[in-house]
Amino acid sequence: LLNNNTRFNVSVIVRRRNVDKCFSAKEFNDTFKYFKSKNYKTISAQDLNNTNDYDILFYLDPANLAEKQINLFNIPLNVMVLHTSYSFMLAGNKEKIKLWMYHLSYKYYTDSVYYKNEVSKYKLYTGNAEFLGFPKMDQYYLTDCKKTTNKKVIIYAPHHSVNYKKFKSATFEDNFLFILELAKKYNKDTFWIYKPHPLLRDHSVEAGIFKSTDDYDNYVKQWNTLENAKVASSGDYYSFFKESDAMITDSVSFLAEYQFTHKPLLLLQSGVEEYNDFGQSIVNILYKCNGKDFNSIENFIIDCINEKDDMYEERMSFFDNNLEYINDGEMANKRIYDQIIEFTERL
Repeated sequence: LLNNNTRFNVSVIVRRRNVDKCFSAKEFNDTFKYFKSKNYKTISAQDLNNTNDYDILFYLDPANLAEKQINLFNIPLNVMVLHTSYSFMLAGNKEKIKLWMYHLSYKYYTDSVYYKNEVSKYKLYTGNAEFLGFPKMDQYYLTDCKKTTNKKVIIYAPHHSVNYKKFKSATFEDNFLFILELAKKYNKDTFWIYKPHPLLRDHSVEAGIFKSTDDYDNYVKQWNTLENAKVASSGDYYSFFKESDAMITDSVSFLAEYQFTHKPLLLLQSGVEEYNDFGQSIVNILYKCNGKDFNSIENFIIDCINEKDDMYEERMSFFDNNLEYINDGEMANKRIYDQIIEFTERL
């Protein structure tokens, strides 16, 4: 929307996450190429000399960034800082409401009414939080996607927290081989999309699940060689979600994101994960089992094949009351865009 308005000169700034630890050069390059392919002026954060020429910086990452030139505390005071969540904030980590971006940005567009209320309780709250809908979810309303197979499409989306000690939702080490075997076993009735978190490759090696990234890549190749599967490791995943019939995951944000498809989701539980109240309310309306419960995982697949979904009505009721934000036909992005237009008229 901004790029199509001649009043604005829009750049997309891409940074490497945890440069010395993970988020490999490949992930950075893929992200950079993605925005270039969309015909945006795309810049590496490391190549920025300063931010003095910008009127607005719109962040998707709330953390204090390592790159000095885009670190929140180094931004000139005449630059308007805006922020919106990159994912649904469902984890039970109360420290997240203390992040400076949430309180020092001119506007923080939250992912939900719940998180707006959570942030507003903090002692440093500045009154900047607002919920206008979650812009990331607009994709579900803007585009249609038709299935390309008569088989039931199942997404396996493992989380990256295999090496975490506090919030560890990942169960990948318990079931990654079993779920691959299920894809082979039900090849006549199912088509699979392996959708790992981009950080899983590095973290699974650090956790000792694989001896090297080559070993992890060999596991991925096994998915790619199946006639009833494909790998979606980066880029736009909304089309995959929309064409699917079910998801198996131990992710966090996906628990809410996938509700916009209105399809069944099986949450694989580690037993040590924690959610905030909103996250727990979503967990309550999901199919779930321990990540080691192979019988329940297989039964979920069988139910999917047989189109059995006993929790559909309960999920839809929850969605209508807690996640739906399109009640006047206007998208979240358009609402935020209109506010930016209003702000810039005063600059």
